Amino acid sequence: MNTQTQAIQETQTNQNTNQQKNTNQQFSEEERDYSYPLFKGDCFLGNEPDTKEFSTQAGKVKFHKIYHLYNYGTPEVPILRKCLIEGPPLKTSGIVTKSFDATGKNGPYKKVTHSMMFTFDLQDQECKDCLVKFDELHLAGAKILKGYAGKILSSHQCLAHSKAK
Repeated sequence: MNTQTQAIQETQTNQNTNQQKNTNQQFSEEERDYSYPLFKGDCFLGNEPDTKEFSTQAGKVKFHKIYHLYNYGTPEVPILRKCLIEGPPLKTSGIVTKSFDATGKNGPYKKVTHSMMFTFDLQDQECKDCLVKFDELHLAGAKILKGYAGKILSSHQCLAHSKAK
């Protein structure tokens, strides 16, 4: 098990038990800067895939779960947390709420979904810079998935991530 994977697993355990290792780089959530210019794709990390399964009417379905975290510390003293990115002010037309009938473990129910579409002004340099960082985030995630090609992805799916080097 490599150091990165071990650090991610330790962080997940600490977060679940709400215990945090003390480091000399520790700072409060209010002091952490999540603004998009500071995002670095190399700090976006993923652990070894966990194989999970759930039951359906058709039988058991296996899937792989990869936790994605961001290292707000250094490689030597990682501070791993959820990846949060704060972008520039954006325009939206509001929240769209839809409901539809669904069936779950306990029978039929009304499923409600919420979505919001954002509009990026491509004439605004700040919006363009933010989109570049979103591309960097997407590429970092694709690199993580590509690292598990053959384990969790078919070769066809890996082609979709071929930009990830």
